[in-house]
Amino acid sequence: MPGYPYLFDKVNSAKDGDVTVNLPPQFAPDGKTVVATQEALDLVAYLKSLKRDYPLEKELK
Repeated sequence: MPGYPYLFDKVNSAKDGDVTVNLPPQFAPDGKTVVATQEALDLVAYLKSLKRDYPLEKELK
């Protein structure tokens, strides 16, 4: 399971529209699929909105 288990659900099979998490076999739950919750998707959208692609006015030291 990923590091923040409350952001993911273990389900028997993913539904249409679910975002599945591909895990290495040693970490994947047996017979289950890991899907991201809406909270996880919202968190990713928020973090992506913080993207800083503008130049700094002066160099940090």
